[in-house]
Amino acid sequence: MFGQGTLDDISDFDLEECLELTFLISLNRGGIKLSSEDLDLFLEEEDAHFLELSLSREKPLAYRLFRKYLRGSWDLVLSEEPFLPEHRFALDRIDLFARGNGLLLLDTEVLLEGTDLDGDIVSVYYKYFNQGHDPEGPQWLKELNHKTNNGGRHERKGTMGFKPPVQRLG
Repeated sequence: MFGQGTLDDISDFDLEECLELTFLISLNRGGIKLSSEDLDLFLEEEDAHFLELSLSREKPLAYRLFRKYLRGSWDLVLSEEPFLPEHRFALDRIDLFARGNGLLLLDTEVLLEGTDLDGDIVSVYYKYFNQGHDPEGPQWLKELNHKTNNGGRHERKGTMGFKPPVQRLG
């Protein structure tokens, strides 16, 4: 869908509470992946861009978000919208993939909504994606939702293995 060799599987199979499969799609020149030995050199020259797609193993649900690792560092910025106009094609392809596979794409607002889990109210994210976090939703998700609803992006300093979310289908 995005070209051969542009996908990293970053699913956390070691964490029993992790109910998601997570993939990073490279949007970089030359298809430089997160797992690439050349990523450090790449980051010396330019920002690294990825599209994250997370799929629930519990229900046909998914979320997507854009990751940008800043040039000269591993500082991470998250967004539900592409950082560059030329990355908008990635949204179209993921939307097509989701529709073709019967997946419902969720945005940060829906991921933070409350739902019942064994008599307790927890976030949709906690129930269907990752129960290793705060039942109300992880802090990065709350911050991204707040920033997105206020027209901004969420920046996270010095985090490489950061787990994240997406955009509502209209």
